[in-house]
Amino acid sequence: MVEIEAQANSLDEIGRVIDFSVLRNRIGSWLDINWDHGFLVFSEDTEVLAALKAVPGQKYFSLVMNPTAENLAVFLLETLCPNALDTGVKVTRVVVHETENCKAEARA
Repeated sequence: MVEIEAQANSLDEIGRVIDFSVLRNRIGSWLDINWDHGFLVFSEDTEVLAALKAVPGQKYFSLVMNPTAENLAVFLLETLCPNALDTGVKVTRVVVHETENCKAEARA
């Protein structure tokens, strides 16, 4: 599970920072397409990448960092979120949960 916290200089016309459906459509859909039910692999793990490429239709995402929960939170905060939200809203916190009791957080 991923938590996203956002802020804006002002609220929209009905009193929101951002409509949750916008977050879901832009960030949630990216996660579904790229990470959900796939392997997250460090780009320097060449043997793992070769094995994944050898399996037809295998979904994987290669990262330039080791895919720890901490690094995934930083990637989402610094790489994905600024590009996904071109709305004037800034993502200030991302939490990546490994389990119910284990999570990693990145803050802007």
